[in-house]
Amino acid sequence: MKRRTFLKIVSSAGVASLLSPAFAAQVCKSKVGNPFLSLEEEFRNPPFGSGVYTWWHWMNGNITKEGITRDLEAMKNNGIAGYQLFEAGTGIPAGPVESLSDEWTGLVIHAMKESERLGLEFAMHNCPGWSSSGGPWITPDKAMQQLTWSETELKGGQAVSLQLPVPKHQLNHYLDTYCLAIPAGLDVIPQSSVLDLTGQLDKNGVLTWNVPPGEWVVLRFGQTARKQNNRSAPAKSTGLECDKFNTAALDYHLDCMFKRIMPSMEKMAKRSKVGLLIDSYEMGSQDWTYDMPAYFQKKRGYALVTFLPALAHRVIESTERTDRFLFDFKRTQADMFADRYYSHFQKRCKERGIITYTEPYGGNMMEELQVAQRLDINMGEFWCAQTVLWANYKYNRTVKQIASIAHATGSKIIGAEAFTSEADADKWLLYPYALKSLGDYMFTQGLSRIYFHRYAHQPHPTAMPGMTMGPWGLHFDRTNTWWEPGKAWIGYLNRCQHIFQHSTFYADILYLRGDNAFGETVEPEKTPFAPPEGYDYDMINAELLEKAQVRNNRIMLPGTNFEGYKLLVLLDSDAMSLQTLAVLDRLVKKGITLVGQKPQRTLSLLDGEKENVFIALVEQIWGASNTYEKADLQLLLRGLNVSPDFLYNSADNNAAVHAIHYQQNETDIYFLANRKRMPENGTAHFRMKNRIPELWNPYTAEILPCPVYQTDNEGIKIPLELPPAGSLFVVFRKTNETSLSKWDDFKYNGVSIFSTQKQAGNSPLMQSDFSIACWIKPETDIAVTDAHEMGDMCTRFFAVYPPGGEQRYGKGHSAVGLSVGRNGIVVYERTVRNKAVYRNVRPLSGWLHLVLVYRENMPGLWVNGTFIGEGTPSNTTVHYAVDSSGLLSKADTYEGGMCGFEAYPYAMAEEQIIELYRKGMPIPYQQENRFYSWYSNDRFVAWKTGVYEFIANRTCLRKQIEQLPARITLDGPWTLRFPEKKGAPEEIVLPKLRSLRLEEDFGVRHFSGTMSYFYPLSIPDGYLKEEFCLRLDLGRVEVLAEIWVNGKYVATCWAPPYCADIQHLLHKGDNILEIRVTNLWVNRLIGDEYLPAENEYDYKEPVNKYIAAGNGGIKKLPDWYLAGQPKPDGGRITFTTWKHYDKNAPLVESGLLGPVVLIPGVIESIKS
Repeated sequence: MKRRTFLKIVSSAGVASLLSPAFAAQVCKSKVGNPFLSLEEEFRNPPFGSGVYTWWHWMNGNITKEGITRDLEAMKNNGIAGYQLFEAGTGIPAGPVESLSDEWTGLVIHAMKESERLGLEFAMHNCPGWSSSGGPWITPDKAMQQLTWSETELKGGQAVSLQLPVPKHQLNHYLDTYCLAIPAGLDVIPQSSVLDLTGQLDKNGVLTWNVPPGEWVVLRFGQTARKQNNRSAPAKSTGLECDKFNTAALDYHLDCMFKRIMPSMEKMAKRSKVGLLIDSYEMGSQDWTYDMPAYFQKKRGYALVTFLPALAHRVIESTERTDRFLFDFKRTQADMFADRYYSHFQKRCKERGIITYTEPYGGNMMEELQVAQRLDINMGEFWCAQTVLWANYKYNRTVKQIASIAHATGSKIIGAEAFTSEADADKWLLYPYALKSLGDYMFTQGLSRIYFHRYAHQPHPTAMPGMTMGPWGLHFDRTNTWWEPGKAWIGYLNRCQHIFQHSTFYADILYLRGDNAFGETVEPEKTPFAPPEGYDYDMINAELLEKAQVRNNRIMLPGTNFEGYKLLVLLDSDAMSLQTLAVLDRLVKKGITLVGQKPQRTLSLLDGEKENVFIALVEQIWGASNTYEKADLQLLLRGLNVSPDFLYNSADNNAAVHAIHYQQNETDIYFLANRKRMPENGTAHFRMKNRIPELWNPYTAEILPCPVYQTDNEGIKIPLELPPAGSLFVVFRKTNETSLSKWDDFKYNGVSIFSTQKQAGNSPLMQSDFSIACWIKPETDIAVTDAHEMGDMCTRFFAVYPPGGEQRYGKGHSAVGLSVGRNGIVVYERTVRNKAVYRNVRPLSGWLHLVLVYRENMPGLWVNGTFIGEGTPSNTTVHYAVDSSGLLSKADTYEGGMCGFEAYPYAMAEEQIIELYRKGMPIPYQQENRFYSWYSNDRFVAWKTGVYEFIANRTCLRKQIEQLPARITLDGPWTLRFPEKKGAPEEIVLPKLRSLRLEEDFGVRHFSGTMSYFYPLSIPDGYLKEEFCLRLDLGRVEVLAEIWVNGKYVATCWAPPYCADIQHLLHKGDNILEIRVTNLWVNRLIGDEYLPAENEYDYKEPVNKYIAAGNGGIKKLPDWYLAGQPKPDGGRITFTTWKHYDKNAPLVESGLLGPVVLIPGVIESIKS
């Protein structure tokens, strides 16, 4: 085999490798005796079981047996290892299959059988809809219960036989629980004055009582049902939620729901994976059940009856004792919820061999970190695009939260409902590269298994894009344009997940959530004890802390498989239980380092009676030399000789590079991810010693040594170059191979690749008068009104992120922010809270040149060389924050394309803005700036002429590249061919490449799908020499491209840099280059709006943002769709159950934009 057949090309950090996985495995097998061999092989070809999962929604009875098989086969073919089935009714007309009918049951069993045939895990939600556990079989007595009461005033000194008013109740369900009397008119009621009259209240509610002297209030307590239904289920299967505090009610629910399915599930569970899920909890609180008093007394150690009036807003004994009882009651609610709902669900499923899943959060009734320990596999969730209806973006916190519990308990599967989105957020706008940055970031938070939200079942064989889950979620369906080529993205995700699922997370800090920890879990980053840069953490609750052990002054949890956590840091420690204090005392005595505020009080009623024990424990713990009440965590860690585990220095000082550290045996694995969709250059420092770094590229499965790195007293530093949204595994392991070259520095034309971070003080002052210019491509809508803004920052995904102006520059100062979407532009100024100061609402299509000019603190906007408007002068001094590195790393980065970003310390004139626009877009970064790639066997590829120097100790290896074959730009003409019956002509010729949205032909302009670009390529013989590489760089692609040369597949490019080595497939004479480009559904959906309507869609005048979000659902499914017949010829190309666009909506970029360049490079040895 010729050497060029083995070409393996990567970027400077191994990120743009073009090695095929099959070839990589072949090379790997030749390395005999390597103990890491199996992981290398599985990295290149990850096992199917490590793959992503998806949520699979059956929409309101629109289900077919054939569609089920097609869906599951499509999942299998794309590397999706399993799914969780939901039956939903979100805005879709009812189909022919009645929910929970015999036919429906048969279809579920068919899905199970097909899943087993295909090797997919079958799991489903435990009830119709997606929250939480209920259905039409739940009667009010088995529903969620709540305490209710009535009040009757009585004067003393008389005997009464009185009919007490029945407390307010619902669903014709009421049961008496207690009847109590308390003195009237007292602000504080002595506990001894609470009289229990329960035995004197008959079954008809008649109280017989000799009333003591004085004035009294009789409290008739009872329980009633909450009118809470399971959410978003089809009408037929909607009913009450079961009692979450009653195991019998949960048993009844599960028996009714699964009575015809469970036998098949149990049989399948003996051979395959079968699961049941409790989704995130969205049902609100309950505060009572039939045996609440007995459970309370068992858990808390005293009877609740005399404190019951506190639940009716009375103060018993004292405010302090009442607050302590209320804490005890809330603690009991949380315990009962965890024990009788989640733990009992786990018990039921375990008895049947079924895997349990949950999203352990939602509402104030639970302690999230407690619930997260009760089921087999926990899942978080994260949202993409804007969240303008509710603050759903806050749920992104849950991934780190559930990862922490998994790390503490030893679970390797850390799931997440992934890439979910609100109504009007996706609209077929999202695609693999647009999602990569967010997904990678979640990997750095601990995610190890993606569950896509969502895949809508497609009952029809050919309707495109077909069924939707109403307007919600990512269109992760087999009918999406990019489904089949998107398999390359799934392969990337599966490769990453396999590493995560088979390694142990490494962290330095352990946070303890406080005892008063109900509802939303606090994020450490939002506390005074935020983790310092370069240190990772886990977070647990007191229940897990009790299981902690100490080894060499480090904290070891049941799932800890590394040397242990160096610090224990307390969150919310103002109040603490004696039980937790006793655990802390044990750990501190064994030598751990503890940081946290000294507790001031206990919480429970019985703890309050042991003040002397509390004081003694606090003095003992906080008097120890290894306990710190106030401490700079970074200084404290360094004092313990614990340097940062990972630090990144950006050449441009505005990085958003995140990392996570894993270990496997004696190997350390770091996953690095560039959060921005812009190229990143810098240096990465790892707390590693006596190890050799390797670069593992998950995009291409390439594994290469890192021949250039530096060592210091704290670890190893490597140069790093990441493409937009790029990612990389840096693997450290010991090696006996002395033949590997190791260089301390590498210079190109005298400049080291170890970048030097720019100093912010060297940047020009940007205030009052300045300009920001860039080329930008908005890809989603943004919040353009006050009603759509959320939180202190108002919006997300800033093109220019505003730090706090007052904090950075002083009072009277603000920092500018810029948000750009397909629906307009908003300029913000942030003092403490962000504030929109200018809104320009307009449709924006594709790449555009944007200039924001501040002149005397007043903003003005220019788009494509045209002035579009200005705001009013600010009452603050407005700054552009040149250096926002630390802030960017915490912010959501821009969801769209951006390049050519420049800031100017003056207000640009109109002539300069127009001239800048006329220059056009800059060529892609990698075509202009990339000058080398690492190569196998101590070699590199030089892509530019110049002097390359490799330096080690007193050795300098100098390579001077004086001449390279000229780059070949494939300008055109290109022949472009379209598939049949998609509205476009069979073939057109493009003199030059440009976005198809700009073409005059209607069918071309609005084409959606996969098209083929052909180019005849004749290469001079000199380009095919053994010592050369030929890289085909496609420039800009919208949105995926498959490269074929002479009829042979080369690669699928779904993220930058869109390039591949093609030299080994070229030959003398004429060659045919084919680029198959897949775009989005958006343009065809818009184009069809020019044609006569074929279906009627629901629309209501949007009196508020919530009504608007529901607009667009189809009113009636057409007969041909229900019958499974082809869509009638003529008219529109597309059919979908939700309408997002009219004909005036902005088109998206489409096709191969280029420039396409064939770039030659020369292979050079760096053998020392």
